[in-house]
Amino acid sequence: MNSTESLLTKSRNLAKGLTRVFLVIVACLPMLALGSTNLRVVSWNINRTVGSNNPSTAQQPSLAKIINYLNPDIWVINELGGNSSGYNSAAEQAALVSFINANVTIYGANPQAGVNYYVYVGTQSDNFISNAIVSKYPILSTSVRNDSLRGFYASNINVNGQTVGVFFTHLKAGSTASDGLSRQTEADGDSAYVNTWKSANPGKPFFMCGDWNESEDPNNTPNYGPIGTTLSNGEAYHPITTMKSPGVSDPKPASVKNDTDTESSRTSSPNIRFDYNLYSGATYLSGFLFDTKQYTSAQLSALNSANGTNFVSTDSSSASDHLPVVCDYQIGSPATITGHVDLGEFGGAVSGTPLTLKVLQNGNVLDTVNATLDANGNFSVQTTRVGTYDVQVKASHWLSSTQTSVTFTGSGASGLAYSLTNGDIDGDNVVGPSDLNLLRSNFGSSGPTGDLDGDGVVGPSDLNILRNHFGQSGS
Repeated sequence: MNSTESLLTKSRNLAKGLTRVFLVIVACLPMLALGSTNLRVVSWNINRTVGSNNPSTAQQPSLAKIINYLNPDIWVINELGGNSSGYNSAAEQAALVSFINANVTIYGANPQAGVNYYVYVGTQSDNFISNAIVSKYPILSTSVRNDSLRGFYASNINVNGQTVGVFFTHLKAGSTASDGLSRQTEADGDSAYVNTWKSANPGKPFFMCGDWNESEDPNNTPNYGPIGTTLSNGEAYHPITTMKSPGVSDPKPASVKNDTDTESSRTSSPNIRFDYNLYSGATYLSGFLFDTKQYTSAQLSALNSANGTNFVSTDSSSASDHLPVVCDYQIGSPATITGHVDLGEFGGAVSGTPLTLKVLQNGNVLDTVNATLDANGNFSVQTTRVGTYDVQVKASHWLSSTQTSVTFTGSGASGLAYSLTNGDIDGDNVVGPSDLNLLRSNFGSSGPTGDLDGDGVVGPSDLNILRNHFGQSGS
């Protein structure tokens, strides 16, 4: 699933109405472009469904059905292993490969590990379970931080020529003070490990996934807490905040019922968020939690009809007591947005005029970027956003103007055009009394404050511009 069209089509079918989009937009254009790639990253605690040491094999048909439907490019697994002691990474990898070859269809007919898909299985364990990653793209290198439990893992993946980092772990479970201390200690070491990777791989995208056995969401009761409790070592307890500290974004995808909780789906409605799928250096396109129990009969029937699946309501609870966290991202070179700005009633030099551009959705500012105009009043910025947005521009002493329903495709957007109203000297986006006072106090000077027409003098023509637009505000 490496094309924008196929990814967006699938995302709409899976998570209609649940899309959240995040834009990273910068003002400087690169000289070289690698092109963009869409990635589906799935993080899932599979509850010992696959392994070599007494796994819960009865769960495997539902697990396979769901993973075939989700079709991840990168699948991060927690709780690979079984219910009896004796975890062995080589044996667990053999069990995972056997499960994939026999049940998973997304890698083609008769798939081969290392050819059609790539596997990395954790070497650190609590003697029952550990973690793993399965990728459609080659895994270049791997490393592990020994956290005295199930390990914190890093893998560098080659996605169409671009190195992408994937970090994953399963933090300490339990609600005792000792459990909380262990979880926080793990988070301290894990976040430092990621920061070291960032220093060695500046600007490269990466993802952090896993079951972290804690929630700091305001609508959840913490596993241990309250959050901020002083631990026995004197440190404040906030492991999720610590895990996010390397500068990752948390998209918080939701289920069909708009619920962000991920755990305990087997026995009841999910009641806490333990599972995370975070990112840096990528664009979040859409995401969702998949839970067949939360679909109505009509919704499940429609899903099956549209996708040729045969889900029943119990499939999610049969597969695991956790829900898969599904996130669709875009990595690679951004596309270009170009446009023209007419600076109203201005006769000065336009080249180099600062411009503030804001991207909005439903009235909310998603991102702000500073740009400059060329001699002809044109601008060019970059975006990796895909979708429909409103785009607002504002220059120093002009009122803002917004163009609505601008579609950003994989190649960007072009032809944006703005005509800005002059007179906003104080920059509050209203032509009012304070602007008039500023002009009067600078009257007769060479500006630049109050020189609205750009002739080098604050004079009668500037006063006329302000009077003509007095009381107007930006859009």
